[in-house]
Amino acid sequence: MTNLTRRDFLKLSGGLAATAAALAACKPLGATTDSPLPTVAPTAAPPTTIPAPTAVPINEQTIARALRRLMFAPKAEDYARAKQIGLEKFVDEMLIQPQGDDPDVASKIKDLTTLGMSPSELVEFDQDGKRGKPGDELMRATALRSTYSRYQLYEMMVDFWTNHFNIYIRKNLTGMLKTADDRDVVRKYALGKFYDILSASAHSPAMMIYLDNFESTKNKPNENYARELLELHTLGVDGGYTQQDVQELARVLTGWGVAGRRGAKPGEFEYRQNIHDTGTKTILGKKYENNGQQEGELVLQALAKHRSTINYVSKKLVRRFVADDPPQALIAKAAKTFTDSDGDIPKVMKTLVMSDEFRASLGQKFKRPYEFIISALRVTNAQVDPGRALNNYLNQMGQPLFQWGTPDGYPDEAAAWATTGGMLTRWNFALALCNNTLREAKVDLTPLTKDAATIDAAIDSLSMAFLGEKLPNEGKQILTKFGGSSNVKTATPMLAALILGSPYFQYR
Repeated sequence: MTNLTRRDFLKLSGGLAATAAALAACKPLGATTDSPLPTVAPTAAPPTTIPAPTAVPINEQTIARALRRLMFAPKAEDYARAKQIGLEKFVDEMLIQPQGDDPDVASKIKDLTTLGMSPSELVEFDQDGKRGKPGDELMRATALRSTYSRYQLYEMMVDFWTNHFNIYIRKNLTGMLKTADDRDVVRKYALGKFYDILSASAHSPAMMIYLDNFESTKNKPNENYARELLELHTLGVDGGYTQQDVQELARVLTGWGVAGRRGAKPGEFEYRQNIHDTGTKTILGKKYENNGQQEGELVLQALAKHRSTINYVSKKLVRRFVADDPPQALIAKAAKTFTDSDGDIPKVMKTLVMSDEFRASLGQKFKRPYEFIISALRVTNAQVDPGRALNNYLNQMGQPLFQWGTPDGYPDEAAAWATTGGMLTRWNFALALCNNTLREAKVDLTPLTKDAATIDAAIDSLSMAFLGEKLPNEGKQILTKFGGSSNVKTATPMLAALILGSPYFQYR
């Protein structure tokens, strides 16, 4: 099936286009306000606020919607397990840091030889003229892990921290060294203590190169990393620091860098005392005397415990997992847990997930492109061989892996993604996937509707597989009309694509 252009979409008569447009006007599951997706003609932006929290019961519907928020996409066994033991215990299970990949994922990435390489090995690999391979294998492994891993909330947290400590892989050696950063920083501490992941990032060779700290010396301090450390990684832009603090922190971090090719361990983090500024510095009112690398370590500890950092990171977590416009009351609850637990991320997440605000928000967070693609692959049980074709779709939607050029990471608000062009690309992806014309992903939808004798039954089966619940009457009637008296097997690919393109699936 060829891609639809905006003109093609507008020209389509009756059937597919009319059905898609009718579905796009439906409310997402759980929405209490009008929040249609953009159609081929611009519409109002999706809502960014949630209603005042009420005592939403934790029933089977709530569990299904909570799992869709906390995973790229739940499987039937996830729904069954959560319903058996209850949402809270299921969340507890998901918040345990896994010790490596599960066997299914491990078997799929075993041939990606660069994933386990040290920074020194990656630099040596680069000298062999294979610079693009580590980045390609990292993107491939990331897509496979997101699609197949049973540790779904962990993978969601990996995605969160990847953006929080964003590194653009097209700059210098970062394309090589991001592999080590992904393994030794993000994945190692995604469900740990905030200080640990902050410190690991500060010692990451990829981060030192990306934000130019590797070339910062006492005679010429480079402020790039110091500024982003304060503005994006810890305090936040309104966190109370000044330009003077940035300059002083840059002096503290002189000497923090990366060993060169002639060193004993090229590509590894290296502290060089001979280029460190030994003078006294003052940051956020606190003096740091001449103490070498330890000055930087002490600053990181102070930043991790700072009230502005706690509020900023809590707000970002609430935005990611609850609402584009984070409720202040929930930020305060998360910040208190953050403080009481010394930055224990699973405990902060548990506070968010078990809150009234979280349950009130279900069905109202718009999926970013990567999340949409991975969730579609998971619910259709696609056999995935990720490569350029899938990344091309992400490029068209604006979210290729590890390629956001600025340090702030990909946006996490619907307004950045719910565009007419973005929706058309999503439609093209859903149509290609469900009609098996997408290279690198093959689906067999027959098992999902094998017991369905009618179009109505097929719609119910697909919606249960894709959403964990049946469609509201409005959406089902639209699809039933589209299916008409068609043969179930013949109609299934288009019905599946229509559900994937609807607000019911696009929102989580």
